[in-house]
Amino acid sequence: MDTICRHLPWDSGFFSFKVGAIDAAGLNAAGLNAAVGQLRTEGYRLVYVFAGSLMQGLMPCFVLADNKRSYILDRPYAIAGNSSVIDYKGEPEPLYDLAYQAGEFSRFRIDRRIGDENFRRLYRLWIDNSVAGVFADHVFVAEDAGKRPIGLITARKKDGMLSIGLFATDRRWRGTGMGSALIGAVITAGAHAKIPVEVTTQADNQLACRFYEHKGFRLRQQEAVYHLWL
Repeated sequence: MDTICRHLPWDSGFFSFKVGAIDAAGLNAAGLNAAVGQLRTEGYRLVYVFAGSLMQGLMPCFVLADNKRSYILDRPYAIAGNSSVIDYKGEPEPLYDLAYQAGEFSRFRIDRRIGDENFRRLYRLWIDNSVAGVFADHVFVAEDAGKRPIGLITARKKDGMLSIGLFATDRRWRGTGMGSALIGAVITAGAHAKIPVEVTTQADNQLACRFYEHKGFRLRQQEAVYHLWL
């Protein structure tokens, strides 16, 4: 398989069918068709097409699943802690609903052919591995007065940065400052580690984009991701 087409072993194992990817930035229509034809011949069922920007003139079978934005905070700063936010060491199950909320704008939810159960199974697995320290170095959770989780944020050291993974505040607690308290914990962790903090969100999630910009993050990259079912 060439550098344009990639096999995705983790995704293939999760869905129990062959999943591949096409790096389509810079490809013309003929090049894209050739890559799709190659993966079709090799028995792929789902293909993620990563494009540097929105692509024009695509057939309807190309579903725009994500127009994602990557933000970075180059110089994190220490922020005073909030007593409601803890370094979570408990079981993953109480965090499952927050994980589903974190994926509200996820391409695995937007693409209805993925299915709700696969979406939920994916985010449960994400939380399980985050709490276990496999997918995350930090899991911060906001609790209410009854010690019930009302928000969470995960972060992992990756490529010299602290990368935010899952981030959600329960719907009933949005607008109360819990989101700021949670991201403050990660920004402070980045400051202590002396590394930038990065986060990826969706362009359609305008509230999240404004939130990160207000916290000092700058837009680093925007990328369109299409799903193609073969």
